[in-house]
Amino acid sequence: MKSKKGLNKRGFAVQFNWLFVLIGGAVILGFFISVIVNYIYDQEIQQKTLSIDELDQMLKVDLSAADTEKTRFFQHKILFSCDEISEYVVEGALKGRRYDYTAIFSPTELEPGNLVIMTTSFEAPYRVMPLVYVTSKDIEYVFAGTSTIINLVYNSMPTNTTKKFISTSISNYLNNNYDHTVFVVGDNADLTPLNDFNGFEDRVYGVVITPGMGSSFEYGSLSFYHYEPAGFVYDGTLPFLKPELALGGVISHDNESYKCNLKKVLKRIELLSELYKNRAEYYAKKVPSYCRSHYTGPVTSAEIYLTSIQTYAQEEVSLDNFKNLMLAVNELKSLNEHVLRGTECPIIY
Repeated sequence: MKSKKGLNKRGFAVQFNWLFVLIGGAVILGFFISVIVNYIYDQEIQQKTLSIDELDQMLKVDLSAADTEKTRFFQHKILFSCDEISEYVVEGALKGRRYDYTAIFSPTELEPGNLVIMTTSFEAPYRVMPLVYVTSKDIEYVFAGTSTIINLVYNSMPTNTTKKFISTSISNYLNNNYDHTVFVVGDNADLTPLNDFNGFEDRVYGVVITPGMGSSFEYGSLSFYHYEPAGFVYDGTLPFLKPELALGGVISHDNESYKCNLKKVLKRIELLSELYKNRAEYYAKKVPSYCRSHYTGPVTSAEIYLTSIQTYAQEEVSLDNFKNLMLAVNELKSLNEHVLRGTECPIIY
């Protein structure tokens, strides 16, 4: 009996030792798995942080450079936000990059793929700031219509974007399974229900470009739509100034994003108008008497035009204000190019 009891004790001890080994092994294995998982996570975070630096270099604007365009493959999803703080971030990264003083017209989300990035200089009439357009080859822009502004924006699109011009109704347009399909038309009546996008409604957007009165392309309005099973749903209307800003609205196809970047442009116009007005006042004190009226005084002087530009850039974003803003811009441009360039008087800009 004693030997049997001793055997039971030894058997229990052996079982306990095996249990201890199993538990200890599981803890050690869990530790190593945790280390590996944390290492992989840290590597992913580090990679995405490096990707932010890469994206930052891609979107970096050389203020002195001429118009540029490039196509680059980017392996991560990008999120753009534009409000009181403007920021782009690689999804999953701990920190993004701010672009508070740069106008970047882009969809709010871009999936991994070939990015198309174009930069152009915006002038009104002096050089205001560079505009950056960012989109993807996996976003399809479909233009329909015959107006001058539709053709201008179509021809202004970055070369490597996926764009098409159709002469028929958009209703029978085939779903090509792009990340987004953006229909660009000249009348909201052209945004008819689509026959081939059932189940893909969240990928479809519409932009209506309406030219302003008395001009086919210098100013006008952009109306934004998203798509639901019942058809296109209106998101809002905002004005544009020149085809470059109309292009920004089409590239971004988002009312709030466009509005945010538009206000950056208007703020820069306002600040530069003050700068050039100060220059005109300085010239008026230094130039010969026969030049002075070009700078200050009469209603046809640079000071008056610049004050109007500054005023309308500050006021409510509306089609009427943009009409008046464009008139003042053209008057100043005419004064600078046709009057001052033909005299010995210094030009304004």
